[in-house]
Amino acid sequence: MSVGGEWRLEALSIRAGFQYQQNPYKNTKKPVSNTKVFSLGGGYTFGNTRIDIAYAKYSSTKNYNFYPQYTNVDAASLYSKNTIVTLGVVFSL
Repeated sequence: MSVGGEWRLEALSIRAGFQYQQNPYKNTKKPVSNTKVFSLGGGYTFGNTRIDIAYAKYSSTKNYNFYPQYTNVDAASLYSKNTIVTLGVVFSL
């Protein structure tokens, strides 16, 4: 599931979004995950130049089986968080 939007006011743009990706497998020891992503961003256009900046925060829970050869060992639950900030500049000719 993903949802997002952009609001524009003349040369200014403000963006936000959310994504949730659920594990498609049930009762498995495969390395699969549930992921959530929150994002915010903005942009400004002046003349033939546009500057954009975005912030995204990812969080994920993943089950991983460190010992697949043993059937009596449960998979470990791994939790990770990542943050990404991007800056872009576009020059129109």
